[in-house]
Amino acid sequence: DIEREVDRTKNIRDSLQSRANIRLDANRRWSLEQAVRFGCALGPEGIEYIEEPTKLQTEQSEFYRATGIPFAWDESLLQSEPFPHPGLAALVIKPACLGALDMVDHWIAWAKAHRKLAVISSAFESCRCLLFYARYCAAKDLLETHHGLDTWRWLKDDPYMSNVVFKQGGIEL
Repeated sequence: DIEREVDRTKNIRDSLQSRANIRLDANRRWSLEQAVRFGCALGPEGIEYIEEPTKLQTEQSEFYRATGIPFAWDESLLQSEPFPHPGLAALVIKPACLGALDMVDHWIAWAKAHRKLAVISSAFESCRCLLFYARYCAAKDLLETHHGLDTWRWLKDDPYMSNVVFKQGGIEL
């Protein structure tokens, strides 16, 4: 329900009181019309980006033009080579889905070359994998980015996680 999602997001934005930007993920569930309705009702203030706001990748720049809300690619990285679309703000890179680190390196290099945010994101992977991602982020000079490694909270008591501090603003090893 778009109206309910708008209300929920506005409540979150209001509670943050401009202390942080919000990243959303529509998971390609909306038509262009639905996404534009959501984006226009919400407005771009305090929204860093929406991952995959429309079912069709080809409509996401149109979503940006209609709403002013930047978008990020996640699933699209599995399908095609991005180019600097108007409104593309970030690449959300899931190493486990890409299957090879050379592909992860490729997307990070592309994002840096095009001045887009490179965000490493995990599925619900093991603590060893999350630790690897954290160290990988450090090796790729991505420490100041907020990465999608939130599943560490369920694994924080694991001894492999004892050397990693996930903090606001990035990762500290």
